[in-house]
Amino acid sequence: MWLNWTLRLKTSGIAVGFIQATYAERRVDLAWVIGVPFQGRGYAIEASCRVAAWFRDAYDLADLRASIHPDHIASQRVAMHLGLQPSGEFTDEGEELWVARC
Repeated sequence: MWLNWTLRLKTSGIAVGFIQATYAERRVDLAWVIGVPFQGRGYAIEASCRVAAWFRDAYDLADLRASIHPDHIASQRVAMHLGLQPSGEFTDEGEELWVARC
């Protein structure tokens, strides 16, 4: 299952970014993108935590994961809010796999 949510401001409806989730074999891979003018306001944390909570409530998850570039500190902070930790495993694109066992 592959799901995408557009993040919009409540007051204006302006899109600020999106959250993407891929669910397979009791594992959810999350990704988030926030537009540059809207970064640093907690939107990725709030949205990714809500999506993760929804999956945890609705499915019998074994793992929650995200692939994060080693230099992307903001995404690492989002991952930490989700309870993810760096695994030491890297993708072919050089991103580190962050994981939380559920």
